[in-house]
Amino acid sequence: LGFECDAAMYFNYAKSLSGAEGGGFTYWKGPGFPAFIVLTGQVLFHSFVGTVITHAVMGVLMPVIFYRTLAPVHRRAAFIAAAILIFSTAPFFAAKLMLTEQLYAFLLVTMLYGFSRYYFTRDVRFIYLTVALGFAAFFTRWEACFPFFISIGLLFLIARTQQQHFRHLVLAVAAVAVLGTGWSAVRSYAINKDLSLTGSLH
Repeated sequence: LGFECDAAMYFNYAKSLSGAEGGGFTYWKGPGFPAFIVLTGQVLFHSFVGTVITHAVMGVLMPVIFYRTLAPVHRRAAFIAAAILIFSTAPFFAAKLMLTEQLYAFLLVTMLYGFSRYYFTRDVRFIYLTVALGFAAFFTRWEACFPFFISIGLLFLIARTQQQHFRHLVLAVAAVAVLGTGWSAVRSYAINKDLSLTGSLH
């Protein structure tokens, strides 16, 4: 099990979010992984079992989702790519690390799946899935802003020619913008008593 200083920081952050004793809020980190720690029972049960099992399930699902992402392009190539991913052990190496890597990778892979499904099916539900997963990845690690904003830009290029799809994209982006701004404002006021910091990542 990998548990070091950053893992301890995330654990204390999770305790802070859940109101548990001994918690410590970390202003410059996103709340995604600490919230995941709370949801997988680390804080409530003082056990890593739920987190490790969830990480393992993500590791099993990632090659399947990766295959489904590429299959509309070429099934055989998608199968080979998924097999390479499995044999590389990349989906599993971080399963026992109490860090963001496994959750972050899973969210990015599933975001790509959502984009692929929208591109090939034009089902507006996948607009919401792509934006929501990109936002979750962004709130897990700030550097996900790059794939997140790129995906929104690509969705815009595809959806702009269909008014109904474009409205769904605007609604999805507006929803995550409200959530993100709301979190930033609450965090800025609760920790630093300074609303002027709203919108900052650090």
